[in-house]
Amino acid sequence: MNKNQNKAILEQTYTSSYSSSLAMPRNKVIIALIENKTDRKVSYKKKHKGFLKKAHELVTLCEVDMVVIIYSPYSDEPKVLPNHSATINTFRKFKELVTSEI
Repeated sequence: MNKNQNKAILEQTYTSSYSSSLAMPRNKVIIALIENKTDRKVSYKKKHKGFLKKAHELVTLCEVDMVVIIYSPYSDEPKVLPNHSATINTFRKFKELVTSEI
C-alpha cells in the first residue's frame, strides 16, 4: 500500500466513526427520584463533583462571586464553597443590594 491509500483508509475510518457518533441521539433523561438508595448515592456523588466543577469554571471564566452551600444526607456537615468567610461576605453584599433597592 502506498501513502495515498493509507491516508484514504484513515480518512474513511475517521469520517465513518465520526459521522456515526453524530447520528446517535442521546437518550432522554427522566428527572425523578432515584428509588434505589445505592444508585441515588452514586448519582449524587457524580453530579456533586460535576456541579462543583461547573461552579468553579463559572467563577474563573466569568469573574463572578458565587457561593455554594450543599446540605446532603450523605455528609455530616454542609459543603460550603469557596469557604466560610467568603460565603459570609457574599451574603452581606447580597443583603446590602436587596436593602438598597427597596
